Amino acid sequence: MTCTCGYSFAKAMLRRLKANKKGPPFKSYALIHNDDYRRVMKLDAKVLAAKTESTSSKYVGTAMTCPKCARLTVLMPRTSRKVVYAREK
Repeated sequence: MTCTCGYSFAKAMLRRLKANKKGPPFKSYALIHNDDYRRVMKLDAKVLAAKTESTSSKYVGTAMTCPKCARLTVLMPRTSRKVVYAREK
């Protein structure tokens, strides 16, 4: 995925992995819609307690801050629709 300014989150992550460093080279946050919050917490508790596969990831989106231009790129939960927000000047 690429920011509007041209920064590639995927390429930065691959470079980081090749250098054997942990964590992303940019700030990243999990987003959960208010209506799905209780469902996500219940599913996560089940995942931690069970040995079988179960997931709540379809209810969780991602927000990433571009280290180059400070834009916020959001991947919406369930749809993976990309939304980009620019910093106010």
